Amino acid sequence: MRKFAALAVLAALFASASFARAAEPDHDIVLPARVEASAAAPGEGSFSLTIAPRPGYRVSADAPLIIAAEVVGEAAGLVLRRQRYRRRHAADPRATAPRFDIGYRVAQPGRYQVQLEFTLWVCARRTCRPVRASRVVEIDAR
Repeated sequence: MRKFAALAVLAALFASASFARAAEPDHDIVLPARVEASAAAPGEGSFSLTIAPRPGYRVSADAPLIIAAEVVGEAAGLVLRRQRYRRRHAADPRATAPRFDIGYRVAQPGRYQVQLEFTLWVCARRTCRPVRASRVVEIDAR
C-alpha cells in the first residue's frame, strides 16, 4: 500500500511538472508598446517586430506566417505601408527569428493605434501547433 501511495505521489509530481512546462510560452513577439513619430515633418516611419521562438522551438518555415496590420479608429492621419505581411516580407525570410519592419506614413498629428494579428505555426522537435496572437502598438505623432 505504501509503494502504491509513493508511486501515486511521484506520478502527480511528474504530471504537474509537465503541465507547468506546457503552460510556458514557446515564442515571444518582441515589439515596442509605443512609438513616437514626428508629424511636423510628415513622412515615412517604421517600427520593428520580431517573432522569437524559445529554445527548443522554431517558427515553421513551411506553414503560413501572416501578420495583419490595421489602424484602429479614425485613421486619416496614419497610413500603413502594408496591411498584410508574410514571411517573404521579413528582413531575412530564412531567419529562425523573423524580423519585420512595419512601415507607416504620418499625415497629421494625433495618437494612433495599430492592431497586429499574428497567425503562425510554432514547432517543437516532432510536433507543430498553430498560434494566433494579437498585439497593439500606439503611435504618437506630435
